[in-house]
Amino acid sequence: MKRYFLDPFGCVKNQVDAENMMLQLDRAGWKNVPADEADLIIVNSCGFIESAKQESINAVLEWRKLYSDKKILLTGCLSQRYAKELKESLTEADGFFGVENITEITKAADKRNGAVRTAVAAAFAYFYISRSRQRKKRALSGRKNSFIVF
Repeated sequence: MKRYFLDPFGCVKNQVDAENMMLQLDRAGWKNVPADEADLIIVNSCGFIESAKQESINAVLEWRKLYSDKKILLTGCLSQRYAKELKESLTEADGFFGVENITEITKAADKRNGAVRTAVAAAFAYFYISRSRQRKKRALSGRKNSFIVF
């Protein structure tokens, strides 16, 4: 059985996203376990609260020190907002996943085995007018975009 541990940081929306990710993973046959028993550690990050940003990055670094053999997936607003920068600088993470389509988390989690750190093209085209005005997004294809970076 595939096993994961989810470590959430940030606001109430982040907590809801974490619960939705857990629901998707549980439905896909993953089991939520303590970190020492997990195959995959998911750090659900915040990209807006300054202290939560730092805590999220520190969590990835600490999990890597504790469990060099486990895969670490950074999810959430931070990984979406700073995807390019994090892919280059946070090599301790094995993958990155945004928040636009939480249902895709199972694909990101399943790709953790033998993951290569390259961008995986998303199935949906999406255009951001601006992150600060997230609610004023314009979908080119009528569906939300998600991205997965490994």
